[in-house]
Amino acid sequence: MRSQLFKSIFQQFPKVKQYLTLKERVLSARIFQCADKKTEPQLEKITEKFIYYLWSEQPLRDLPYKTSDGREIKVVSPGLWNSNPGPDFTDVSLYLDEQLNKGDVEIHLYSSDWERHKHHLDNNYNNLILHIVLWDDDRKPILLNNRREVPQLVLAPLLRERVGDIDKLLDLDILLRQGSYFTSPGRCYSYVKQTPSQKTAYFLEGAGESRLLRKIDNFHNRLSESNNNYDEVLYQGIMTALGYKNNQLSFLKLAENMPYQKIRKIIQQYPKDKQPLVIQAVLFKTAGLIPRDIDALTPETRYYLQHLSGYTDLLMALPDIKSDADFSLHPRHGRVRRVASESPQETCAYGRSAFGGMDWQIPGGRPTNSPYRRLAGISYLLSREPSLFSKVVEIMNNPSGPVDVRKELVELLCVPATGYWSTRSTFDGRPFRKEYALIGRERVDEIILNIIIPVVFLHSQSNKDVSLQEKVLNLYRSYPKLMDNYYTRFMKQRLFQSEQKALSDIVKTACVQQGLIEIFLDFCKKGYEGCDSCAFLSYLKS
Repeated sequence: MRSQLFKSIFQQFPKVKQYLTLKERVLSARIFQCADKKTEPQLEKITEKFIYYLWSEQPLRDLPYKTSDGREIKVVSPGLWNSNPGPDFTDVSLYLDEQLNKGDVEIHLYSSDWERHKHHLDNNYNNLILHIVLWDDDRKPILLNNRREVPQLVLAPLLRERVGDIDKLLDLDILLRQGSYFTSPGRCYSYVKQTPSQKTAYFLEGAGESRLLRKIDNFHNRLSESNNNYDEVLYQGIMTALGYKNNQLSFLKLAENMPYQKIRKIIQQYPKDKQPLVIQAVLFKTAGLIPRDIDALTPETRYYLQHLSGYTDLLMALPDIKSDADFSLHPRHGRVRRVASESPQETCAYGRSAFGGMDWQIPGGRPTNSPYRRLAGISYLLSREPSLFSKVVEIMNNPSGPVDVRKELVELLCVPATGYWSTRSTFDGRPFRKEYALIGRERVDEIILNIIIPVVFLHSQSNKDVSLQEKVLNLYRSYPKLMDNYYTRFMKQRLFQSEQKALSDIVKTACVQQGLIEIFLDFCKKGYEGCDSCAFLSYLKS
């Protein structure tokens, strides 16, 4: 259901109408086809691949997992994603009540998919220890080829209680770490070859603008929750972007627990040059990321932590904080989760903040993306302007054009290598051989495209500032291509294969890239079932 805001600004995006008309026609057909299965409007956006993410990363770790027959499930290791034929996860370890089980896990949207996919006839599934489904639509036992019954976990009753968190996760564009959908040409490939580049690009731009509209709508909902405070919404958006895949929800929770207005009020007591360190102290301690035992750390690290400790007493005056023990990160109380992006089987530990909902994962593959470094980065960003949003709007109103606007925004949001964190990713890790920016150009481009532009457009719409609206849209429509991600790489292979000329003629801007992502999320991620009802394919055939 579209919001009133969405409907009111829809007319400003003429290219979107064609895309959404086709998309809604497909959606209506899908609802008709699934009428015999149990669905709930709150959960219908969830895909099987998204459940893979929920199981693999466990972002909602306090869910009370229980089997259909009432046995408590405690996950020791979610196992490895399996991109080959067979169960979805292998090498899983979990407790059913007090009994340790090791084996495989299979995931479906509906329990009836077990027999529909013929798994009950396949002995590759005989090592299964758990069947996970969103909906239990047939209420039948899950029997293996060897006639052994497998316990089942039904997620819908649990996720209904966490719809808010689920919606946030769905909006974060989670990338899959393992496995892939398919790499062969799509059914659209031959049509793309025959269709004029201009016609294809027009439709993709419409899909890209549809994606922008959806982001505007999402930020409108967040704005309502933040008492129409644009600084707060912008801050939450930037924090989420700095979390990358592993820590996005934790960054968002941190922003909600330590809001922008509170940070600004605290740092006003200090000179400008001290404010970044004050913000680091506040954020690190709120997040539960300051180690208590510092004896084994390097002298430089101990010196840095001593400076932080001079400011952390500020939190004692904040609501809901009763004592310093609330923030302890001693091993008895919690640890930071360390994950290696290339080694998902590595044993992980979990750390928690005083507020809950923040479980920090320290990536082993790209330490420059560590949450410590990103929090240090935003500490410098937040100390630059009394109102970050007002400064952004001032820049966006630059009459000289989108090129200069983009340049000024990049200068505002980039944070170069500065201070202790310029060569470190953790308190106890080995320093880098060279310095790295705390917030670099690639991440800033993502922030401008996915956060700055929709939030400022929302502001211009609310204030009926037609001139600012045009400047925002000109910036979005002309923004240069970003670095490819999983989605765009997949779609380029799917639509263009090795046709480099067609690719370069069509995918010229970030808006078109966003259109590729929108089509992927709406259709391609459903596999070839998505092809059967794809709006893009329907358009190419017309």
